Amino acid sequence: MDVPGAALHAAAAAAGCHVNDAYLAGLTEGVRRYHVRCGQSLHELRVTVPVSIRGASDDIGGNRITLTRMKLPADVADPVDRIRQISRVVRRWRHEPALNHAQEIAFGLNLLPRAYLGGIFKRIELLASDVPGLTNEVWLA
Repeated sequence: MDVPGAALHAAAAAAGCHVNDAYLAGLTEGVRRYHVRCGQSLHELRVTVPVSIRGASDDIGGNRITLTRMKLPADVADPVDRIRQISRVVRRWRHEPALNHAQEIAFGLNLLPRAYLGGIFKRIELLASDVPGLTNEVWLA
């Protein structure tokens, strides 16, 4: 499934939401279609999404993000309604008070045995980000 950038922006505008919401709605629809082709239904999709935790008092430069796991509705037929429903889920997560403690939680998780962490992250079905990658070839030495 290919969605050109201009069409993605137009879909977001039509729903009165952000481009990220339309992007997640498109991904969800793509995964739903895959399930249908495999003879399965998909009612919701667990997606891991980076969310900015930068505050107004943070220094300019660099990123402060954390990963959130959210369940997105996947069985909404109308694309505009799907974008709006996903927007509501994402907005709830962006304002989740626990996000302010994400770095401390991550530090604590790093102290746990890897075998235990594997069980925690077993149900990640999709990792999604609409942050564009590098546009030029780069090298690290």
